[in-house]
Amino acid sequence: MIQRKPCYRLGINGPAEVKNHPWLKNYPWSDLENKRIKSPFIPPKGENFDQKNINEEWKDIDDPQYKETLGLLRRQSVQELFNGYYFDFNLAAL
Repeated sequence: MIQRKPCYRLGINGPAEVKNHPWLKNYPWSDLENKRIKSPFIPPKGENFDQKNINEEWKDIDDPQYKETLGLLRRQSVQELFNGYYFDFNLAAL
């Protein structure tokens, strides 16, 4: 999963590849799908941002790769990849 090149990532051939991996094949996927698993981490209500993790100095702000990534993240096509993702506090309490 954590491979630089997408062609080497677990799951590139679909979700079954991940579900059948020896580390994950016994995971209760149906419980996850039916929202019967409690989240191991529930972010605080309100803004989902942890102030203690702020880097006051953005040392890489002039880095060309940083600027390129920032530009990519602003593209509508990239933002659309995140459609449907949200955190529901009511479900987290299950």
